[in-house]
Amino acid sequence: MALSIAERCKRYRERHPEKYTAEARRDKRRKSDEAYRKTPAYQEAFKKYRITDKCKLTMQNHHLQSEYGITIEDKCKMWEDQKGLCGLCNRALPEQINKCHLDHNHNTGQIRQLLHHRCNMVLGFFEKDPDFITKVFEYLDKYDGA
Repeated sequence: MALSIAERCKRYRERHPEKYTAEARRDKRRKSDEAYRKTPAYQEAFKKYRITDKCKLTMQNHHLQSEYGITIEDKCKMWEDQKGLCGLCNRALPEQINKCHLDHNHNTGQIRQLLHHRCNMVLGFFEKDPDFITKVFEYLDKYDGA
């Protein structure tokens, strides 16, 4: 009696489980991806849609202008005015201007200063929930002696 295709596939999988593990599927996909990246079609698309440094700068400038009404030059001037120090913790900011976060008031939209990513996040937590800092200190006091 002939087996159906589904039954034959099931038997094959049972006999060759190493071909159907997640790792085997990842390896197969990786090899396929590597082969595709070598094709002329991929190379042409990569050249056409690749994001260059100039393109990144244009995108950052557009974001700053649309969100905050300033340019990258304005942001660089802020960095210089702050002497390269974070507005919150007074530690050195990254020299790469795109890694400096622009702090602003979410209600008024008024720009404050440049901050580290971490400082900007902490400030955001406290700004959304002013009692959060009290909760943090209570939590630390609770486990201080433990």
